[in-house]
Amino acid sequence: MWDSDFYRLSSTVRRRQNKIYDCADIITFTNERILYDFDDCYNRKYSSKIKIARFDPSVLDEFKKLNIDKNNCRNRLTLPQDRIIVTVQEYLYAENIVITGDWLPYDTLDERGVFMLKVSSVEEVGEKLVYAINNMDKLKDKCLNNPKVIWELSSWKKNINKWLEIYDEILRGKNKCGER
Repeated sequence: MWDSDFYRLSSTVRRRQNKIYDCADIITFTNERILYDFDDCYNRKYSSKIKIARFDPSVLDEFKKLNIDKNNCRNRLTLPQDRIIVTVQEYLYAENIVITGDWLPYDTLDERGVFMLKVSSVEEVGEKLVYAINNMDKLKDKCLNNPKVIWELSSWKKNINKWLEIYDEILRGKNKCGER
């Protein structure tokens, strides 16, 4: 589950989604904070089904090898809001300066020392953007460790076994809402 998939839902929609979660063998999340918030929201009803499974940013390495400007490619693609955490990780992995809300669920990144500029409200974005422009070189230096941290969290090397476990559980199990 992506962060915006969970946080934007009304209580009515969450109640309706219970049917989906009841049928699910596994519910995956991109970070611990969303997993814990989900688990709390549903009173630990689905604790045995929830897992963390991240995504690999290595596609950016391929862009670099091919000398393709990933920002140019991004401008030609429309990304759904649900993919915002992956997009943020891609930008961090590419050593870009990211401005984000301090209310967003990036605790895992913060705890590992990923550098991002934070704002407490949308009104602060303009001021923070001016700061970033005026301090570009200094801030870019602070971004140099971000790719290593993102790679450690999200690379296939670190996550493929988790995904294989999930698929193996699904293949071995019988879905509660239907035959396999």
